[in-house]
Amino acid sequence: MIENSEPSDPAPGILDFDGILVDASPCWRRALRAMFAQYGHDYSEAHNDFLCGRHPAAAGALLAVTIGRPELAADLGREMMARGLAEVSKGVVCLPGAIDLVRRLHGRRPLAVASNTPRRVVRRALDHAGLLDAFGFVFGSDDVDHPKPAPDIYVAACEALRCSGGVATAVEDSLPGVMAARGAGVYVVAVSTREPVRSAADESYASLKDEQLLSRLTRTRVRWA
Repeated sequence: MIENSEPSDPAPGILDFDGILVDASPCWRRALRAMFAQYGHDYSEAHNDFLCGRHPAAAGALLAVTIGRPELAADLGREMMARGLAEVSKGVVCLPGAIDLVRRLHGRRPLAVASNTPRRVVRRALDHAGLLDAFGFVFGSDDVDHPKPAPDIYVAACEALRCSGGVATAVEDSLPGVMAARGAGVYVVAVSTREPVRSAADESYASLKDEQLLSRLTRTRVRWA
């Protein structure tokens, strides 16, 4: 197992997209509810909790098992991706504190985005929010062979940032995201109220507006406690 180490200065920052920078969950929820209903099933909170932070292919696999047709997992995953992206492309909103966080980090640390959303959608949303220029690199699920919780996307981001995993800091909101970052040896700051996510990360905060979080991430020289 890769051991996580304290990041050195200046630590590049790798931010998740959905759940950290924007809230696309209503878009995906609408698509998931419609698709589950099409096949005669309700989309429950338990389904939603399980899929949080996962690639849309996981939703296809879950629905395939739910309807007793596991062989349809790949096809349902592609259908879920198309439906979800159609909803997301209609527009998502930045989470409270996200714009301020990015503006404070910009120029202080090299920045990248690592998302389970396809890169073109991430870039479109960031450009619409006026945040795209703050990031040197944007990685989406279509840039790697295996999405989160696999570490591939964090490995790719660290390579692009020319740093080892132990030097970078990730900001994540989901368990698959935390697992992906930790798998690449990246120090993980979780912004979440979900206990499994908080306990799996190296540090956790409940809000992007937390002044201690902002101080930690924007300090020029950081020594993590």
